[in-house]
Amino acid sequence: MSNSRSIARLLNSRSNGLLSRISRASVKSAASALNTPFVPDIDVNAPTVPSSPRSTSPQIATIATNTIAIRVVFHVGEQNPRVNGMEMRNANARNGQPGTYFAKARREVVICCGALVAPHLLMLSGIGLQEHLKKHGITTIVHSPDVGCNLIMSIFPNVVHPSSRLPPRLNQKALGRHPRTLRYLLSKRNLFSSPFVHMAIFLPTRLLSSGTIIPHTPSDLEISNPANVPDMEINPITVSGVNGPIRGYRSVGPVRLASADLYERPNVDLNFFDNPEDLQVLRNGVKLAMRLAEQIREQEYPMTDLHLPKSENDDDIDEFVRKQERTTYHYACACRMVHWRKTVW
Repeated sequence: MSNSRSIARLLNSRSNGLLSRISRASVKSAASALNTPFVPDIDVNAPTVPSSPRSTSPQIATIATNTIAIRVVFHVGEQNPRVNGMEMRNANARNGQPGTYFAKARREVVICCGALVAPHLLMLSGIGLQEHLKKHGITTIVHSPDVGCNLIMSIFPNVVHPSSRLPPRLNQKALGRHPRTLRYLLSKRNLFSSPFVHMAIFLPTRLLSSGTIIPHTPSDLEISNPANVPDMEINPITVSGVNGPIRGYRSVGPVRLASADLYERPNVDLNFFDNPEDLQVLRNGVKLAMRLAEQIREQEYPMTDLHLPKSENDDDIDEFVRKQERTTYHYACACRMVHWRKTVW
């Protein structure tokens, strides 16, 4: 992604036998036939952080387990509000033990609760859209209308072409009796030691036509141009075939308070397909995944169609996308502190 001359990247993997041959030959050749350039993994020779011995310096952190953050506490004076610290609750408090605690902040408070819980905590603390906080009886400390808004999430309508060479899915009972399980326990090698995703293809769908990369110039590959930023990712997964996660990020949704109760989950609306451009991205991605599977099959690698659209007609692909839609915990962007575009509430 950070390589300035990449429209797509196939990530190399260290594996053995059949898995390695599929990863490095079949898919690489198939992608090349679709005019998708190969870029070696730019992280292979990247410097690594050396491991360091356990610090002998005085204790600088206290980790509070079984603790729930209740709210951020502010000092509200004549000037701008200032964070005092965090109010917390002991999740396992017993009789005679204090139920709540206060951790004073000497400099700042850093909230790392993810794109769903972080805006929930901020709104409960009085940071968010004033009208929304007032509705739930929460005093507004900072009117920040984008907190809890602009939530984005990956959409994954998988296109699956399982390979007949690989073993079928194993249920839990069969897994314990399968010879591959024993081989893995003894050698730590084979299918079970393989990475889930061996490679990834990133590209902007504006350079796609019927699932094939159109002729392009070097300027079309310059990643510093926002127009060239990939809006699609496809992961050919060895075990299940071309199992392509395809992403769209133009549709946004909100994270709203259900009540002022800390323990009541917020209302989350992922708002998929609100922007019709996302559906077009997914159409193009499905076609590319199908072309990729065709190219792999032409290399005499057997693949069986499992989940595919009825046809390549837009209506059939749209129906397929909506039916196969799934997500994988890629929530993001719901805690923007500065207003930047139309807010979805």
